[in-house]
Amino acid sequence: MERRHFYSCLLTAGLALSLVSCSEDATLIEGQGRNVTMTVNISRGGNSTRSLLKEENGSLQCTWEANDLVLVTDQSGNKLGILELKSGVGEESATFSGDISTTASGNTKLNFLYVGPKSEQDLNDLSNPVEIDYSTQTGTLDWLSENDFFTASQEVSINGSVVNVESLSLSRKVAFGKFELKFPAGVTYGGETITISGTGINTSASVALTDGEGTFNTSGSITITRPENITSSEFYVAVFPGTITPNFSVEVGGKTYSCPLAERTWTASEFVRKNNGDGTYSGIVLTMEEEKSADDTVGPIFEINNRKFRFTKANLAYNIENKEWYLLEEQYSYLHKTGWALANGTWSLPKGYKKNTDIDLFGFGCTGLIYDGVSKTTNAPEYWHQKTLYAGQSINPTAEGYYYPTQETKVNEGYTGSNLVNGISETVFDWGTAYERQASVSGNYFTLNEGDWREIAKNYFMYGATITDIKMADGKTDLYGCLIFNAKDFDGVKSILGDLAPKTTISKLEFKAGDSNNNKFECNTIKLTTSQFKALESTGNIVFLPAAGHRAQESTTKTDGYYWTATAGQAWTSTIFIFDAGKEKYFWLSSSKTRMFGCSVRLVKEIAD
Repeated sequence: MERRHFYSCLLTAGLALSLVSCSEDATLIEGQGRNVTMTVNISRGGNSTRSLLKEENGSLQCTWEANDLVLVTDQSGNKLGILELKSGVGEESATFSGDISTTASGNTKLNFLYVGPKSEQDLNDLSNPVEIDYSTQTGTLDWLSENDFFTASQEVSINGSVVNVESLSLSRKVAFGKFELKFPAGVTYGGETITISGTGINTSASVALTDGEGTFNTSGSITITRPENITSSEFYVAVFPGTITPNFSVEVGGKTYSCPLAERTWTASEFVRKNNGDGTYSGIVLTMEEEKSADDTVGPIFEINNRKFRFTKANLAYNIENKEWYLLEEQYSYLHKTGWALANGTWSLPKGYKKNTDIDLFGFGCTGLIYDGVSKTTNAPEYWHQKTLYAGQSINPTAEGYYYPTQETKVNEGYTGSNLVNGISETVFDWGTAYERQASVSGNYFTLNEGDWREIAKNYFMYGATITDIKMADGKTDLYGCLIFNAKDFDGVKSILGDLAPKTTISKLEFKAGDSNNNKFECNTIKLTTSQFKALESTGNIVFLPAAGHRAQESTTKTDGYYWTATAGQAWTSTIFIFDAGKEKYFWLSSSKTRMFGCSVRLVKEIAD
């Protein structure tokens, strides 16, 4: 997202006070002393003071409001008196007067505090320090008016019953900002709560009555809870001074939209908004974008063989240079890239075959915990890794042999039987293990075995589909793949597809390993654009496996769907879930494919009860 700069306008607070006249009968607030009547003429300096805030030509204009009060304290924090507005309501300058009680004489430092419209009782009840909380706001100008505050400490001359003050400036201790939310097309803001999080956000202050200075505490976030019936996308916020990196977020329709802004130092008394460059000002536009879910899974919860799981959001990939596992961006994403082979300590690159930095086609069992044939462990799959099954076994980088998964502790080492029913699914060595370890994700990730795929085909509806505006790896056809529906039959599929449902009935398929006669894969019956697919995906009722291609060591990469299962076959084979919309057109679970093949991996994540 593009980072935006803040534009600001410094609001200076110049409040001139002249204090004259006295009386002997004022009520004491704290302590004992003589009573002095103080009359204060507060004139508005620059374009800011305090009180009722109004916006005129993009700037905040302040006028005094009836019943405004100013608290006076001494340097010990004693409340000496309250000054109330006597004249000047709605004006930029006003006259305040009131009785204070003091034992001081001569030059004495006093403190003056304005904390928004407060009653005399409110001011009497103020604690020392005064606690001010900005963690919850309404986003309105009225809220700013009611929660604004100014303080000043000034040495004054008290001689008898007369106080002489040549000048006094109250300073605002808070900054203001104006913003405007801008959502993607089709998203309507209805007054939902706005959360401002990030770093350096001060949400509370402790203002000492001893000197009028504030100590600001970082609490984490500000919540803008709009009053009922206020649905304007414009809002105001009060922020305590500090260096802030804010992130604005709103939940609309069950989705979270956010907009981060660059780090900026907010200073007291400024009004942050956008300078339009033509003499006008407006709120800083926050371009809200939908947040990507922290969850890396997609589609429905499947329940197979007494285990609940969801598919990961996309196929698995690996960056060889950084030695990092990751998931591709979309369900239909693929790289169509393999690594290279290592045999007897030598990397083999067949003719015309280029080394790739990012790959998504792996050899069987390639977990990223690879043994390099000598004594060193690295975190790279490098497509596949070849090891001898027993002494005397020969290795040829372009021929099939006895190949093991690429991990330091070899899976099924020494096995000489005819079939490995459970394969790597019974061990900790799985692509899912590598992904959750190296990607620092939590949860139990694993690869489905052959039996799991048969149960999915038995209990859920699977069929081919085409995304019409994405090309296959050869660039000649639209992208096809396998759709898995959260449905038991075609009626359920039609309900999920809605207007996209095909006009003709499609048949549910059953897997028969090695038999493609009854397992027809038709990709043209269900056709979708990417936007239609995204709408379908948002229902949470489908999973899509793209035909990302496969590669045999000795051949060019094919364009079809080859996905590893966790089930090994003979010592040099393993089972692959295959679909192909080309010449043969079938779904198939092959139990006789070499572990050398570079195939796709789609992990699942176990869902706890």
